[in-house]
Amino acid sequence: MTQFMRSLGDQALTVSTNVVMPTIPVGAVFAVIDVQTADLRLRDDGGTVTASNGQLWRQDSHPVACGRSLSQLQLIRDTAATANSLAYFSYYGP
Repeated sequence: MTQFMRSLGDQALTVSTNVVMPTIPVGAVFAVIDVQTADLRLRDDGGTVTASNGQLWRQDSHPVACGRSLSQLQLIRDTAATANSLAYFSYYGP
């Protein structure tokens, strides 16, 4: 029997020049992220993200984060961005 993932909720995060971390719902195994307004940087390996160090997620992209790295997500606005970004998370789990 195939088990489909169900929505566990959504979260909108304003990403500025200070590091932010999302609040992950219990049971979430992945998140689809809608990067709005400006580019941002992300780390999910426990290291410290900076405005010039980390994965570059471009405005209007829709990356997926999954697994244990969900609990380690850190986001910050990219150095080149002149405005805050909005990161809209949609969480899913069994």
